[in-house]
Amino acid sequence: MYDNHISPVRCSICDLGYAPADAGDRRRHATYHARVDKLVVRLGRWPSGYSERERQKAEGDQLLRSGADLAEKFRGAEMVLTALYDREVLLRLQRKRPGRLPDFAKFLRTLNPEDLEAHVGKEVACHVRRQYGL
Repeated sequence: MYDNHISPVRCSICDLGYAPADAGDRRRHATYHARVDKLVVRLGRWPSGYSERERQKAEGDQLLRSGADLAEKFRGAEMVLTALYDREVLLRLQRKRPGRLPDFAKFLRTLNPEDLEAHVGKEVACHVRRQYGL
């Protein structure tokens, strides 16, 4: 039988799997956990995981397609773009993508105009650019 201190565990806060008996794993966990804490403070929330991002994109797409007015469509665009931003946040946190984490508006500036329009439509993209100073 494995003892809890030898078996790998998953941190309930940062969701990192590590072996508590391994000093290197403990250090890696402590470093990653501290980065997660700073990220949550900076964003004011935990970034959405895959399933939540997919749900958020589907709901945002629905608002973009059938929103009653521009305000609803804009809300849909923000849902879709926040899901994309959260994916970027997690990739940077896990160091699968290099560089510092941009804030939301800077992230939007990294999208080329064609990609932005593909995600939210031409009409709404114009309002997103205006709202975020792009």
